[in-house]
Amino acid sequence: MKITNSSILIFACLFMTACGGGLVRGQPPLVGMSSLQSQQTEIQTRVDIYNPNGVDMMVQELEMSMTLGDTDLGSHNIQPGIKIYPNGTEEIGIEFPTMDAVRQTLADLESGDINSVPYTIRGRVFDTDGDSEQFSQDGYLYPLPGRPGEFRGAGPQRDGTRK
Repeated sequence: MKITNSSILIFACLFMTACGGGLVRGQPPLVGMSSLQSQQTEIQTRVDIYNPNGVDMMVQELEMSMTLGDTDLGSHNIQPGIKIYPNGTEEIGIEFPTMDAVRQTLADLESGDINSVPYTIRGRVFDTDGDSEQFSQDGYLYPLPGRPGEFRGAGPQRDGTRK
């Protein structure tokens, strides 16, 4: 069998292709609001955290601030201490106090007096090593038909920003 330069080139390309498909690592998590439920004294916000990596991600702490319409709901810091498996998603609940203006806005949304309510969430996800990733999401809330007091978040694609 005669080995030519083209045979070597083809073999090298096949070898590099086979070795090039390693695990994805170091990508920031994608964080976004999935739903919101209005209760008497608080707003229960459900946040999805997606791990785009091929390795486990440990979420030690989550800092998040939220604006609903024109109202700043403040910031919260929770320590969920959860493991998110490769390419997996976990949902975390965060409670914000309900203010009269927010309660009225959500009532107007639910009754159909307004079509949607803009929201913004911003924050950081901290892993067990103390490393952190920023996140932000701007979107709109819509009522869930047949589920009083429940709303779904929809908006632009979730934005993970490395810092």
